[in-house]
Amino acid sequence: MRLDAPEFIGHFLIRVLPRGLQRIRHYGFLSNRRRETGLAECRRLLAVISPPATATDEIRPDYRDRYARLTGRSLRDGPVGPST
Repeated sequence: MRLDAPEFIGHFLIRVLPRGLQRIRHYGFLSNRRRETGLAECRRLLAVISPPATATDEIRPDYRDRYARLTGRSLRDGPVGPST
């Protein structure tokens, strides 16, 4: 999709929030801090059964393990370099 410069800037600026505001997705029942309990509360209030857990929900590798698998270097080792 090609846009003229003024149209591109307009599309870009509608996504910029005023200083001090955050996107709504960081609040409410879907916020990272409350997601599990918030969704459980919503399901309880709506009388909806929770979906069954999947294999990916049960086994979630640590970011250090994923990094080691992707790069071949471990973040669990101490710093590399001369010791003092």
